[in-house]
Amino acid sequence: MLSMMWVVEKDNVCFEKRVILKQLKFTADQRHLRKFLEEALAFSNVKQHENLAQVIAIASHNRFSDPEQQIDFPLICYSHDGFGNLKKFLISCRNGQTNAEFKNPNGNGIQTLRAQELVSMAVQILNGVIHLHNFGIIHKDVATRNCLVSKVRDRDNLFVQICDSALSKDFFPDDYHCVGDNENRPMKWMAHESLTHNSFSSSTDVWSFGVALWELLTCGQQPYPEIDPDEMVTILERGKRLPQPYSCPDELYGLMYCCWQLDYRDRPTTQQLLIALREFNLQLLQYI
Repeated sequence: MLSMMWVVEKDNVCFEKRVILKQLKFTADQRHLRKFLEEALAFSNVKQHENLAQVIAIASHNRFSDPEQQIDFPLICYSHDGFGNLKKFLISCRNGQTNAEFKNPNGNGIQTLRAQELVSMAVQILNGVIHLHNFGIIHKDVATRNCLVSKVRDRDNLFVQICDSALSKDFFPDDYHCVGDNENRPMKWMAHESLTHNSFSSSTDVWSFGVALWELLTCGQQPYPEIDPDEMVTILERGKRLPQPYSCPDELYGLMYCCWQLDYRDRPTTQQLLIALREFNLQLLQYI
């Protein structure tokens, strides 16, 4: 692990703010430092959006007393007010109660995750991805581990923001694998053309979003746990895909399955996905 992370609460007479701080460890070299900053600042030129978590401040610290060895190690600050990492939140729901119950941050009351809430979170993730695409940015790592979840104040709704991979990469090492070079990649979330040709587009984000949707419906299960990472290309070309989650409606599974078409032209666009998910959510609301 090359970085450290803390959740910090700051109070004074003017404001109260809960933030996440992440710092690169002093053992990291220049290559890791550059990569760390590139990932953290990936969204820095993007207009703010309610479903996009952005860096709100960066500070630096020097580990050397020798001025000729000036290397500043950044401390990155993300805004955060809620449960925390979405993947950890989903896993705690799955492990804590069979019906995915969780307590709110104040420990008062218990709420159950319903299908409508899970689909609503998927819509919010997709909104963040679409916002990035509108600015010409491909996320390349759409997954629940790269999302933050909180509760809307004075309401029961769950609020989700997608963030850059710098926030979570070191904390989910089993999600990243190095095959053929020194770069760790989320291979079980990647589209076929990303694995074979290192090609990324809005369509590859659609593929990854399909896996993120599967994560939501399974409360944070690992995709393809039985598959070795270097076999992913072969098994995808043979037609193997993630199984339908338990109690997942056929219509919803069909939607995520469309995201995993080998030919990117056969996948839905983000806008088509958004319309379909919103319509599905409206159907669910009729039964609540």
